[in-house]
Amino acid sequence: MAAVPMGPEAEQVIFGVVDELLARTRLDPRSSIDIVIVNCSLFSPSPSLSAMIVNHYRLRSSVRTYNLGGMGCSAGVIAVELARDLLQVYRGARALVVSTENLTQNWYLGAERSMLVGNALFRMGGSAVLMTSVSADVPRCRYRLAHVVRTHVGADDQAYDSIFEMEDVQGARGVKLSKNIMDVAGGALKRNLTELAPLVLPLREQARFFAHLARHLWSQRGWGWAGWRAWVVGGASWAGGTGAAAGAAVGGRRRGPGGRPTPTRTGGLYGAAARAGRTPPSAPSAAAPSAAPYVPDFHTAFEHFCFHTGGRPVIDVLEKALDLSPVDVEASRYALRVYGNTSSASVWYEMEFLEAAGRMHAGDRTWQLAFGSGFKCNSAVWVALRDVPPSPELIREE
Repeated sequence: MAAVPMGPEAEQVIFGVVDELLARTRLDPRSSIDIVIVNCSLFSPSPSLSAMIVNHYRLRSSVRTYNLGGMGCSAGVIAVELARDLLQVYRGARALVVSTENLTQNWYLGAERSMLVGNALFRMGGSAVLMTSVSADVPRCRYRLAHVVRTHVGADDQAYDSIFEMEDVQGARGVKLSKNIMDVAGGALKRNLTELAPLVLPLREQARFFAHLARHLWSQRGWGWAGWRAWVVGGASWAGGTGAAAGAAVGGRRRGPGGRPTPTRTGGLYGAAARAGRTPPSAPSAAAPSAAPYVPDFHTAFEHFCFHTGGRPVIDVLEKALDLSPVDVEASRYALRVYGNTSSASVWYEMEFLEAAGRMHAGDRTWQLAFGSGFKCNSAVWVALRDVPPSPELIREE
């Protein structure tokens, strides 16, 4: 894995991260790379960026190349999933995955406020990751990809229009961010967590959730299949509510003295749905007592959290929604402060920060979460195969 700060041209960024990756792995690209996957949302030239890599490194003619364009800031997770699937088909192969963003030809020159935000937030950047299905590479690998969960809510017009590349009334081209983007992101996150949580939470945590759900349904006299299905399918599930109100729906444990997790129980499924303006089935009357709120503890599933640097409000909402500590989101805040929003590469900037700070140890589980236009919410879960020695010299300041 390698990451570099913004550069003036796509070649400088892409070749810079690939060169660093090849230096670390000590591999000859002409004989060692079988698959090349590049993702970049706003810059899609012809020949493609993947073809640019093939030409620069003189890769052999049998290399398989893929170029993902216009898929938003979560396309890095999409590229990782594509590499995983290809490596399952082509055994004994290596895949180079490059995530980048280039703003050179996409700087907004107009005066529309909703389209000027991107100029202040986004920055050029890139990351390069080498994934392998070569058995001899296992002793050198740092991580194993455990899960990928992708959520696409583009069937909803509001979600589809929330991030949109377009021309303003003066003909200047840029990316418009809608005011309801946090609500859209909250709804996409809810759906993503509904699928991810059963895969990563231990059975005891899942049992606690369903026990809480059963107590609530009993107290509301909605016990039975109809009541259960209305709650789970109707929107409460693992993370009820939408937008910022979903912050009370999922949670975890704050870190106590010595870095040990201490239980917290803030918010809850019913509370989140109510605050989001959604009334769950069989809502209790004002006089009826509701069950004590319960939130799944995602610290039982992950040691590290790498959230896409979509902006400070996004990180703030996720920190509150998942009941995380400032240390848990330090990598995300660091990447945003030092590098800006480097789009799909940002989750790898955060992984490198965790490595450089000496926090990555064998067995640690890292959750990469990213949002993107369309609208998408994608998660990847990585398990560290060995301790990563610290590299404090790689930690930059402003």
